Amino acid sequence: MFLAIIITITFVWVAAEWLLFSRTVAHWRRSARALYATLTALCSVPFWICFFIGRTWDIQTTFWAVLGAVNMILFLLNAGVKITLAAGLLASLKSRRRWPMAVASVVAVIFAGLIGYGTFIESQTLCIKHLTIYSDNLPAEAEGLRIAQISDVHFSLRPSSASMARKITSALEQIGPDIILDCGDLVNTRHSELTEEILATLATIKAPLGIYTVEGNHDRGDYITDTLALPLEENHRLYLEKLASIGWQDLTGRTVAIAVGDNIGDTLYLTGLPYPASLGKGTHGEAVEEDYTANFATIPDGAFNIVLAHNPMAWPSILNATEAELTLSGHVHSMQMKLPIGERGWSPAAWIYPHWSGHYEQEGCHLNISDGIGSALPIRVGVPPSIVVIELRKGNSNHSPLS
Repeated sequence: MFLAIIITITFVWVAAEWLLFSRTVAHWRRSARALYATLTALCSVPFWICFFIGRTWDIQTTFWAVLGAVNMILFLLNAGVKITLAAGLLASLKSRRRWPMAVASVVAVIFAGLIGYGTFIESQTLCIKHLTIYSDNLPAEAEGLRIAQISDVHFSLRPSSASMARKITSALEQIGPDIILDCGDLVNTRHSELTEEILATLATIKAPLGIYTVEGNHDRGDYITDTLALPLEENHRLYLEKLASIGWQDLTGRTVAIAVGDNIGDTLYLTGLPYPASLGKGTHGEAVEEDYTANFATIPDGAFNIVLAHNPMAWPSILNATEAELTLSGHVHSMQMKLPIGERGWSPAAWIYPHWSGHYEQEGCHLNISDGIGSALPIRVGVPPSIVVIELRKGNSNHSPLS
């Protein structure tokens, strides 16, 4: 999907470049044309160099991580501005009036501002959201229990990753949750992105009932290019070893019982589901049709069950297998762009996913999709990095407020 988006943007951008050059730039002075060509090349050619190298040489250094991110930002900025201006020029040619080009210029400036804001401010601003879940099946001793849900941190070799690790740690210390649940995609490509600095920071995070994580599509190593130098099995083994070294427990493919009181009934059950093997890397919006019955076989009838499933498309299959009171997911990020329309907001993700952000309820079963913390592309507009604090309450409620 990512590659398809890049190819589509590139195709439209090339068409916009041709229109702008043939109708406008071609009539400029030679020095102005040279400056235009130079700026265009600087904003596009380095991106394709990094894109090609990243997909063939599998270079894993901080230098290439930073350079790739910068070039991606410049490419998208250049493409957005040129497409907007070309659209305005085309409208001007048809109407023979200048106002469409003026409007397009204003829109291009706004777009550039949003890219800068989303890159340097919003993507680095961690926020806390609060959600209350009510259920009759909740053990009395679990009344008021607080869960910190994190997801899609996407640690990479960029320096901002170490900074975000410190922000996450500081936020969790202030929250003081009873349990921390990570919904996957902790890394972006490989185990080495969990650097010693990041691991040392994460190791200071504590929760009385433990810290549990489940694999996402990026955690499995599916995006490693050179699998001869680093086989997927070896990458995954090293990844799990690093998590274990800081006390994070991998829940993938298993269920654990969490005692919250002295009686047998004072128990919560956590189930972690593996990322569906039927889905290839980079897949989004495809239905997850899995039989999860065996994953819930050890859970007693009527017990309160919390499920970690990275991909929210698995929720229908989960409900077919069990009455999971609470399912926690991530994966979507709201496509890192959201307009403040309605209680949930609106994102292009709504065209792809039936459930894409925030809280959903179906016959007493709850799903909460975190918008995540990081991303492969360091831009977020209207979707700030977030940790969700979920408070469990016994009883019924037709509304679970998220703020």
